[in-house]
Amino acid sequence: MSDGMLKSIVVLLGVLTTLGIYSILYKENKVFRFFEHLYLGLAGGYAIAANWNDVLKPTWWEPMTTDPGKNWWMAALLPAGALFYFIYSKKNGWMARLIFGLFIGFAAGQSFQSFAGDYFPQFKNVATKPLWVEADKIKPDYPVGAYATVLNNWLALAILGAVMVYFFFSFEQKNKTVNKVSKFGRYAMMVAFGAMFGNTIMARMALLIGRIYFLIHAPESMSGH
Repeated sequence: MSDGMLKSIVVLLGVLTTLGIYSILYKENKVFRFFEHLYLGLAGGYAIAANWNDVLKPTWWEPMTTDPGKNWWMAALLPAGALFYFIYSKKNGWMARLIFGLFIGFAAGQSFQSFAGDYFPQFKNVATKPLWVEADKIKPDYPVGAYATVLNNWLALAILGAVMVYFFFSFEQKNKTVNKVSKFGRYAMMVAFGAMFGNTIMARMALLIGRIYFLIHAPESMSGH
């Protein structure tokens, strides 16, 4: 089989897969179900191979086998990891919950540490931004920029305080001023969530545009032009 024929087959499979996946836009059908299961199966197989090549092999298998006298204790991780597969057993499924609970606990702690390292400095930066116009920051060719930056800093600080008030549930918010500040924080979060949702939609649209571009140029790729 020539390289051109092989490339045409690969492109044709890509076209059929793309059309099969997007057939869900019309209605639920067996073609979509087939390609959905095919995609999940390929993703699962790829995840297993990537997990072995990128994680288990370099960090567990190779250190344990190359220097067993020093890293013999790593062999104890094998039965612990095997407990994950007891989830498929109705009788001994409780054993899988032990390792899952331990794993989720470690993952939650690591996630919190990562969250604190990424976002706490941002909170500090928002709270310590200058709230006045510094003379050395005013550019003669664009003096509005310094004032716009200060206005943005005031807005960021106000939103930060309002959102913190919204999540302060230690007492009932009967005071009108506190209630208004809390509502402002809620509206600010709604705007932020809307922006995040819009960003997600734009990312999905970028994927869709890429697939449409692929479908349009598929005949050229199959013909070799």
